[in-house]
Amino acid sequence: GMGGAVRARHLNEVQLGSCQYVDNEVRVKAEGAGVAGGALAATIPPEFWEQPGGLDMTNCLVADNKVWTNSGGDEPYAMGGGIWTSGGSDLSLVNCTVSGNVADNTYNAEDSYAGGVMCGGFTGHYGHARVINSILSGNVDGHSWDDSYEWQNNIHGAVDVRFSCLESGNAAT
Repeated sequence: GMGGAVRARHLNEVQLGSCQYVDNEVRVKAEGAGVAGGALAATIPPEFWEQPGGLDMTNCLVADNKVWTNSGGDEPYAMGGGIWTSGGSDLSLVNCTVSGNVADNTYNAEDSYAGGVMCGGFTGHYGHARVINSILSGNVDGHSWDDSYEWQNNIHGAVDVRFSCLESGNAAT
């Protein structure tokens, strides 16, 4: 399952302003099923991965959202407790707060990634995240108990951060 509040498919350019995405959940118990984007999931089909496109958010709150699964199998991932973008799509967060989101696979914690934001998904085509004057804090994933994982846990992808507060040690590229 994807996108507890919004799932934008075949994403070209989506702009969201002055929005609140609070207390949304994507929960799947099926074997081999993955979950992504507790509040928002933005997807681009593989044939468009190299073209520009993305999700622009301004003055938004993404808080207390969750992706959860307890499955094993082929694709048992739990990614982007708050926001998930796929296949090289870009993300812009300006004057936003992303806090208190959770990505958790209770079957295998190693398949839990980026409680706050996963930019680019699991395709190997990571997008670029631009974070300006924003707060990303208090997001957790299944790895959060293990300090050896650098994904824990506010944002994952290629990140450009300016004038923002990210909880220490929690951005990965």
